[in-house]
Amino acid sequence: MEHLYKTYPPGLGHLRIPVDTRRATESGLTLYSPCRPRTKWLHRGVRTATRVLGARALPGPATRWEPPLPSEQWAWLCAFWRRWIGPFDDLAVYERTQVHRAGLGLLLLRDGRATAFVRMKRGDAEPLRKEYRVLESVAAFQPIGFRAPRPKLIGAVGDWSYLVTSTVAGPGHRSPANPPIRLLGREITRALSQVDLGSQGNRGWEPMHGDLTPWNLREIGDGSLSLIDWEDAAFGPPGADAVLYEATASTLESRAPRWTAPSETVDYWRERISSRSTGEGRDRVLVDGLVRRLGDMEGRPVGDANPVRGQRPRALVFAYACDPSSGSEPGAGWAIVAELAKRADCTVLVGPEHEEALGSWQGDRGGLRFETVPEPGWSGLAKRHRITWFLLYLWWLRGAERRARELMAETKFDVVLHATYSVYWLPTPAVRLGLPVIWGPVGGAVRTPLRLWPALGWRGGFDEVLDFVAVRAASCLPATRRTWRRVAVALVQNRSTLERLPRALRARSLEVNHVEFVGIDPLDAERGPTPKSEDPFVLFAGAIESRKGIALAIRAMSHVETEVRLVIAGAGGDRRRLAKLAARIGVGHRVEFVGRLPRDELQRVMRRASVGVMPMLRDEGGMVLGEAMRAGLPLVVLGHGGPLRVADSGLDARLVRVVAPNGVKRTARDIGEAVETFLAHPPERGPSSLDGKSGGRALDEALARALALRV
Repeated sequence: MEHLYKTYPPGLGHLRIPVDTRRATESGLTLYSPCRPRTKWLHRGVRTATRVLGARALPGPATRWEPPLPSEQWAWLCAFWRRWIGPFDDLAVYERTQVHRAGLGLLLLRDGRATAFVRMKRGDAEPLRKEYRVLESVAAFQPIGFRAPRPKLIGAVGDWSYLVTSTVAGPGHRSPANPPIRLLGREITRALSQVDLGSQGNRGWEPMHGDLTPWNLREIGDGSLSLIDWEDAAFGPPGADAVLYEATASTLESRAPRWTAPSETVDYWRERISSRSTGEGRDRVLVDGLVRRLGDMEGRPVGDANPVRGQRPRALVFAYACDPSSGSEPGAGWAIVAELAKRADCTVLVGPEHEEALGSWQGDRGGLRFETVPEPGWSGLAKRHRITWFLLYLWWLRGAERRARELMAETKFDVVLHATYSVYWLPTPAVRLGLPVIWGPVGGAVRTPLRLWPALGWRGGFDEVLDFVAVRAASCLPATRRTWRRVAVALVQNRSTLERLPRALRARSLEVNHVEFVGIDPLDAERGPTPKSEDPFVLFAGAIESRKGIALAIRAMSHVETEVRLVIAGAGGDRRRLAKLAARIGVGHRVEFVGRLPRDELQRVMRRASVGVMPMLRDEGGMVLGEAMRAGLPLVVLGHGGPLRVADSGLDARLVRVVAPNGVKRTARDIGEAVETFLAHPPERGPSSLDGKSGGRALDEALARALALRV
């Protein structure tokens, strides 16, 4: 191939950038991985200029590049690659400058786009064969926190060996600002556990990448991490990869290291780094800087964050809503935190709204500590509408992340749980803390069935469309996609949300609704069977919103022959429309709106009611449904979204009737007939039909998975 190239970057010139087309030039520039702040900005400027001016933006004259093989062998090798890898018409060249790793890197291009990467080495082929085995093992492991090249082909021609892999870094790649380096180190160790890496070294040494540095760990445009150059994979002291990365990053950024390392690891890297040095130029400056930073890091073991065997793990929890005296999201947050506190020492970041209610629990439960993260002065106004409250929550998360980092400087945590207001389309700052993350229970994907949209009304339909568009847009954010890749375990509220997650995350997910953490109130077991009410009535409890499906419950009353009332306990803006609907279909005298009830009063009403109706059109679970099941109330539930998951987890199938969603008229009729059946043949009611242990079982599994990744 006769092509012209320019050397890059100025002063080093170890890259040959093709200049035949603008696209090829842009692809060739991806071979350069600047890490110092100044060179990163300069390289970014060159890339921008290249997009506008093409190869003319690169300094210096264009020259030809001579392959390392005789022309006949090179032509044969290129033809062989095209046959087994695919066609390519150009390449970019990286001439390795390190003495101990001399060779070439070739980026194969087709129409200016990268198709494969080739590493060529003269002499001993064993390092490339080992790297091929390593990449196979990493691909089979499917790591959570990073991507790695996939091996395609290995071979030799003359005295040169080559390894062909896929490409993983795109045009927008850069060194990551604050990667979860210790978590990555643990994943690398597990990914390489089945590979023959040669001598195992000292007792207790673990598999490592061997060259985990900012120029080999790249953040791609979509926010994911790419880890390349696995040639030095070997056994090393525990945490060796993390120590090398921190020493290198602190040297390049001219700052002090953030943490310390054991003497064994420091001595290991001092010896290896010194043996690689040429003794002059940039290499000497970097080596001297690394040795100084390693000396600064020498101290207590880097693994001192690990608890002693048998000691309870330490968990940091994001729980904006957490209140033992409330229902809904705050009640769910409290239930999850209380369940986790049985298994770990918890430090919980909460919103100021719940500070007073949580105060009495601060000293009553061992291993449970609450940290209030303040809100801005405009929070009162923000809480008047769902959209502004959402913006307030995002603001709160930023403060919670800052407080989390302060706490991590004081206490060594093992795992992070983002417990409340978890939706699959929003990112969580927990993934930026460098610890294994349990995310959820996560919801946000349930949608009203199309055949039931007429029950929403025009305002409800508008809200449904607006919500759908906003959710799909937010789910495309790079930060959201980064969250999907980096969480260790996702707890997913229902099947609808599980199906919306990417396949890789579904494999790391457990389906459990936040209602399943509520457990059984100890008083329930003492109350015994619920006596038959002398004033039978049907109960709906919850917010009076179109998505709650109250219109279906009202329509169902026209199919209930027994003369009973429908009591609607709740508040919301849809009351006027629903009252008009009841009057129009002739059941207005049987529908009673009683407003929002205090939690204790609502529980008493649930125990007196004859039947509960929960026809939620769009709901992730519904704490009120869990409360009704705890009260032993016979329930008619729409088989859709979170309520279907909760109903299926009940202990007594006789107390739940699940109605399949169909058209409005048919669904209302089926609900009415199910209510009439319960009224005519009331089942025996026990203290609770809610499984009080299913949430704990799921949390046990999630903790086991997450703690396996801790450093």
